[in-house]
Amino acid sequence: MIAPILPAVSKTVRLTLPGPPVTKKNSPRIAPIIMRRGGKQVKIYKIQPSKVYERWAKEMLTYAAVFRSQLADKLPLPLGNPFNLGMHVYLANAREGDLIGYQESVLDILQETVWREKEYEEFGVKLKKQVCVRKGLGIYYDDKQCVSTDGCRIMGIDRERPRIEVTLTFFGDPVRFIPAAAAEQPSLFPTLYEEDF
Repeated sequence: MIAPILPAVSKTVRLTLPGPPVTKKNSPRIAPIIMRRGGKQVKIYKIQPSKVYERWAKEMLTYAAVFRSQLADKLPLPLGNPFNLGMHVYLANAREGDLIGYQESVLDILQETVWREKEYEEFGVKLKKQVCVRKGLGIYYDDKQCVSTDGCRIMGIDRERPRIEVTLTFFGDPVRFIPAAAAEQPSLFPTLYEEDF
């Protein structure tokens, strides 16, 4: 008999993300980003999420304090445990996106906000600043912790109350994710100057 890979289920978290669901992949755009190469600033173009997704993400971030206040006294946020993502998607009108696109949006927005220290040079002086490289609601640290997506469904149309009902099932005793010291953290974007979206 094969031993189970994951520990027993420990905690289930349920959240409702209000408003019409948005996928991250639909209508991507190419946007300029400033990079440093050889001591000079260079403008390059990278694929970025659509403006619709960015507006949705900003709206979801306004609920961060509410979600955290509901969960912070029960769980050590952000959680570092592996988890299963389950979600029911209720659309505002005819299907516009695919299930995987909605999963990506939800997994990204529920991550912890991450700040990194960046070095830059100004008037010949080397300086450091804190730069936001990722924004999220802070329920778990990284979407890499998602090990399964059982229970994800597009439920149909609800014009009166479009939403995404999310169920996160964490495995093992709830553990708060403790990031490595700043000096030990690998940079997510080693040469990028990130801007708030």
